[in-house]
Amino acid sequence: MPTLVLAQASRLGADTTLRMNTKQLFPKPPVLYWSGNFRGDDTLAKTQQFQLGVCISNLLGGDSLRVRINGRVVERVRWTASAAAKPSEQPRRSGGLRMVAEENPCGTNGFYPVNIQLQEGSNQIQVEADNATGKASKSLNVKFFRPEKRLALVIGNEKYDGKYALKNPLNDARDVRDKLRTMNFDVMPIPNDGNLTREQMLLEIYKFAGLLSNSNTYKAGLFYYAGHGVQLDGENYLVPIDAVGPAAALTDSSLHNDPYALKSWLKIRSIRVQEIFDLINNTPVAAKIFVLDACQNNPFTTTGVPNSGIGTGLAKVEMPSGSMVCFATAAGAKADDGMGNNGTYTKYLLKNMQKPNQRLLQVIEDTELDVQREGKQRPYHHAPSGIDFYFLRDKNFQTP
Repeated sequence: MPTLVLAQASRLGADTTLRMNTKQLFPKPPVLYWSGNFRGDDTLAKTQQFQLGVCISNLLGGDSLRVRINGRVVERVRWTASAAAKPSEQPRRSGGLRMVAEENPCGTNGFYPVNIQLQEGSNQIQVEADNATGKASKSLNVKFFRPEKRLALVIGNEKYDGKYALKNPLNDARDVRDKLRTMNFDVMPIPNDGNLTREQMLLEIYKFAGLLSNSNTYKAGLFYYAGHGVQLDGENYLVPIDAVGPAAALTDSSLHNDPYALKSWLKIRSIRVQEIFDLINNTPVAAKIFVLDACQNNPFTTTGVPNSGIGTGLAKVEMPSGSMVCFATAAGAKADDGMGNNGTYTKYLLKNMQKPNQRLLQVIEDTELDVQREGKQRPYHHAPSGIDFYFLRDKNFQTP
């Protein structure tokens, strides 16, 4: 502690010195600063329990310190002259704000760890100190967002027989799964990592809907599919790997030559998309997201037979509030399987998903613009109302 040495001639003798505490002789207003690695005015807390270290210099007896959260005083401390003289020896108090006896990160100044129970969203924390000569304050905005539990079902089908085979759906599905796992998604395991039969697809879809229906854990559900899709009589169907090829008897010339028989066969062997929508949209989760990177190549269209009911691409759909469906290409058009490791749509979806603080709608619109710049397809989405969903948030996030 700084001292002022005064020499005085008195009856105590010419060499007698009087040592006085300069803080007492020339008191100054308190000074506050953070003891932690806080930079700027904002920080993002990972947990609801948050500890903030506050240092205060120019301690004097009778000083007081207050902590406010969103304007409300949650802690108030006043210390004595003896405590101000030896701040590191102030005994620990349980909970809240206290001066600690352990190693002091503030050196000879007072150290106060503030334990705070954060609320969801922004928490404006203000620390105020005053003594007889003045006041000081320090503010910090701490944001806390309770991690959302999300569930995803990601399916990729590419091992269709012969000419029906595709190149990238398994890569697409694996990359989407890996990305979602970094975004607080529980991703359902898939048999054989993909290439599912009709029975396997239905089982996974029902399990997915059941988990969303029977648990209050999940706030969002995402269904992703890459593979063949087909439009039959104006409705959309996802095509399992056993719906085409020798096992499905599609090599039978009579079936190929009769488009109406082919259409009936595909309806029986494929999975109607609207049934998937209905299952998942009836669950209580706040956000339901469907991404269909389907119809990369539709080999089932019959030519020369008008009004066969087998269309190119997927048909336009309508979704209820709280849901969004995203198609890799517009209604009635084909999607590109891509020249690299991913289909064109999924390549750009993976890129835009990792942009922090972007609402779902913005992510999808950015993806659609990127795809359209390549000039091969025009993606389409439908969402009757905005979904308050973000793949990623960071410390710069501002509540809209």
